[in-house]
This record gives sequence, C-alpha cells and structure tokens, in this order.
Amino acid sequence: MKTSDLSAKKKIEKARAGLVMDQPFWASICLRLEMIEDKAGGLTETMATDGKSIYYYPPFVDALSLDEVKGVLAHEVGHVILLHPYRRGNRDLSDFNQAGDYAVNPILKEAGFKLPEGSLDEQAFHGKEVESIYTIIHNLPKKPQGQGGQGPGGLKGQGTGADGSQPDKPGGGGSQPGKPDKAGPKKPGPKCPDPGGTGGVMDYPGTPAETKQAMEEQKISNIQAAQVAKKQGRLPGSLDRLIEDLNEPTVDWREVLAQFVDSYSKNDYTWSKPNRRFLGSGMFMPSLQSPSLGHVVVLIDASGSVSEVELRGLVSEASGITEMYEGVELSVIFFDTRTSDILQITDETDLKKLKIPKMSGGTDYKPGFKAIDKNGLTPVCVVVLTDGECSSFPKDRGVPTLWVINDTETAKRFKPPFGDVLAMPGNETD
Repeated sequence: MKTSDLSAKKKIEKARAGLVMDQPFWASICLRLEMIEDKAGGLTETMATDGKSIYYYPPFVDALSLDEVKGVLAHEVGHVILLHPYRRGNRDLSDFNQAGDYAVNPILKEAGFKLPEGSLDEQAFHGKEVESIYTIIHNLPKKPQGQGGQGPGGLKGQGTGADGSQPDKPGGGGSQPGKPDKAGPKKPGPKCPDPGGTGGVMDYPGTPAETKQAMEEQKISNIQAAQVAKKQGRLPGSLDRLIEDLNEPTVDWREVLAQFVDSYSKNDYTWSKPNRRFLGSGMFMPSLQSPSLGHVVVLIDASGSVSEVELRGLVSEASGITEMYEGVELSVIFFDTRTSDILQITDETDLKKLKIPKMSGGTDYKPGFKAIDKNGLTPVCVVVLTDGECSSFPKDRGVPTLWVINDTETAKRFKPPFGDVLAMPGNETD
C-alpha cells in the first residue's frame, strides 16, 4: 500500500513505529502520550500537545509524507521534552508557540528529522530557552491584521495564528486556550495557534499544583529516556547536555529574595525585657526584640519586556516578606529610560490598587537609582526586577542590591558592576 493511501490514523501509527526503530529517545516520550484524532479541527488544524496527549487533524496528516509526519510527531514530543506545556504562565499563546518552535526545530534538524516546508528556524535563537525567545518575539512590532508572510526581522509568521488571525494579547479581551480559571484546572479553549505550521503546544490541563507535579514527572521521564538512548549510543551530545540543563536543580527565587531581605533586618537584643525561658533557672538573659527592617526600594523594569504578572509577582513577594517586620517601608519605582512616581506599599490594599504604568521605552538602570538619591531615600537594600538586557549601570552607592532577572539563561550572562544576581525562571507567580 502506498503511503498516500494510508488513513491519517494508520500514517500516525506507522510514523510512531518508525520512531521506535530510528529514534528511541523521542519514541520513549512519544509512546507516553495518547494520540487523539481531532476530526472536526476544533482544537488544532495541524497537531497540538498539552503534555498528556497529542491531537492531530486528519487533513493535515493526509497532506504530509510519512517522514514529515514522523518529524511533526517529534516536534510535538520536543515541546513536551522542553517542558513547554507547563511553562507558559500568562504569556500570549501564539507568540509562545512561535518561540517554542524556534527552540525545538534546530534540535530536530540536528537529529535528522524532516519537517514540513516553512518550519521556523533562526540561527540567532539556537540554544536559547523559550522564555528568552518569547521576550524578543513578543516585543517586535506586529504587522497589521490581514498581512501574512514574513514578520519583522525576517521571522516567519510573526503576529499571526495558523489561520492568519492576530493572536490575543494578555489583557486585550481576547480568549486564550487553556487560560487558568483562578486556581482550578485549565479549561479547553479555542483552537491552538500554530504560527510555524509544524504543530502547536497548549497548557497542561490541570491545576497549578498538578501542572507543577506533571512537569517534575516529565523531567524524570526525560532522564530515563536519555539513559536508555545513551546506552544504545543513540543520544546526540547536544541533546544529552540539554536534558542535563533542563533537570539542573533550581533555586526557589522567593526563598533567596526572603533571605536577602532578612539579612539586612535589625534583630537586636534588649535587657529591658528578660528572656522568660531562662528566668525559671534563675538566669537573667536578654530577649530578642521584634525584628525591624527599615526602608526597602524595589526598582521594576517596565520597558515592556517584563510581563505584568512577573511585575505583580515580585511586588507581591516583597510585600509578603516585609509583613514579617516592624517599621518597614516599601517603595516601588517603575523605570525604563524614565521613572514613575514613587509608590508606597504599606499593606495588601495598596498592593491590590497598584497600577502598572505604561512605559515602553528602552532600558536604563541609572534613572531608578537617581530617583532614590533625588528623593532622599536611604534604603537598607534595593531589589531590581529586570530582563537584564541593558548595560547602562549607575555607580555603586554601597547599598546592598539584588538583581532579579526574569530569564535563567540571561541571568547566567548578566554581570552587573555591583550586587548579587538571582534568576526568576519562567513564570512562577501562580
């Protein structure tokens, strides 16, 4: 029987069998995912995965060669291996899909897979994580609706879905597939966008806690599959390093932030209030006064490359930390090449009323620190949330400073002239 005579279901089965024979690493992950036929094209007009299943649209499969079907299956598996169904957060789904394609496709091509014509690949994005690529893509000017073809900077399909429609932007009133309903499971949404035409990625269908658990389980599956392929001598060195990086132990940025702030609190002892624990034994010992902190300034990069949910997440964490202390002042200053008014956060009510100013210029770290001096602020420490894509630093004022970078790879390269650097990977502000 000719390949062209195979039904979509049979072609999928044959392609999976081919993976088992030729690509054991990819096959191991693929076989864990349920294949679901989307006859009506309600979820996808190509293929799409949510980390539990792969959905396929029969007319799309019919139009591909067997090798291309194998390549698209591997593409979907690649999204899962790179943990894309668990990492989107509040990012725009269409742009995230495009970024995911740029992250996956170079790996597939190196492994020898054949992808449909027009698949997304840019040398500048090779080796970058999906969040880094997303930041670049999301901040490119979008083409007016109805204009297809090449996007800004030669990026194919930029600003359009698989059907040529404009993607919905966060806060723009449009619906997004799989957007979480408060803390409940993510619900099925409209059709999954696929700007690259090689298969899309959707959110994992679970609560935030379930999604986090599924991501940890997938990391284990990645390691197990890699070990099997490695023993067979069929795991490329680049893929081996990628799996190692993905499963590198991560530090909870909230804990590091809390430790940083706490290290500058004033925990003084007083003799005026004896420690009751020792009075019974006749010992007169000092007691620890309630910890106080002083003034903390949070400088937040609002140049457009840091998402609103990340901005609110950092302010929320800083606010929560300072509730442990007496006499604390928390000042928030947004900046790009200018600064916002100083916002004083004293309680949760102030936090809820906080409005993120619309600032979309470049990034310059000097204005934020100048605002501290200009307004006579004397903070015990400064926390800066930024994308790290800036080299305009102020002089060191001798104030303890923590630079929180919203991307792991950028954090590795970020070398400020003073202060400590902390990565806030992905979007963990659910």
